[in-house]
Amino acid sequence: MKLTICNETFHVEVQYAKRKKIKLEATPEGHLTLKVPRHTSEEDIVAFLESKSEFLMNLRQKQKKKKVYFESKILCGRGVISLRWSGTPSFSIA
Repeated sequence: MKLTICNETFHVEVQYAKRKKIKLEATPEGHLTLKVPRHTSEEDIVAFLESKSEFLMNLRQKQKKKKVYFESKILCGRGVISLRWSGTPSFSIA
């Protein structure tokens, strides 16, 4: 689901489950997961996310300022290749 708040677009993964309350999870990388009861309407989901707009904007600002360090290891026929790099992300929540 995409949500736009103050010209910022947020991509939120919505998970329906057998539960009573809505739970918003944000990872340090900026991924958002919203866990909702099975029969929650899209209008209720949007209203919940809009009520959390200040939190979401603060999260976006922190992510824009944060330097991210990546490390990736690739297995190949002759061994392991290790890649490391750092930088400020362009910030995309997917």
